Amino acid sequence: MGDEGLHQLAPDAFDDAGIWYKQLPGSRFEFKLKDKRKVENVIGQLYQKIVPTYRSVSFGPEMEAIVLRKFNENSIKYDVRQFQGDRWVVWGEADSSKAKMLVSEAKKELIA
Repeated sequence: MGDEGLHQLAPDAFDDAGIWYKQLPGSRFEFKLKDKRKVENVIGQLYQKIVPTYRSVSFGPEMEAIVLRKFNENSIKYDVRQFQGDRWVVWGEADSSKAKMLVSEAKKELIA
C-alpha cells in the first residue's frame, strides 16, 4: 500500500465521514471549503494506515539495506511501501520494540 493506497482508501473514508467530494483526473479530489478540517483529519488517518508513525522509517538506500538485513536476521516481518516519493519500511505492532532497537543498532552501524 502506498500512494495508490491513499487514493483507493480515500473515497470510502470521505463517504464514511460524510464529506462531499468530487474525484478529479490524476487522483485528485475537490472538496467544499467548509469541510477543510474534516478532510485534513481523514487524510491524517489514512496516512497512519499507510505509514504508521511509530512503526515505520524512511532512510536512504545504504541505511535501508542495513535495516532490512537486521530485520531479516531477526525474523522481523516488514513491508516496504512507496509513499509520496519515499520508500518506507513498515513493521507490525507485535515486533515494534525489537524493530526500534534494530533501527537504532543500524544507525550506529552506519556511523561506525
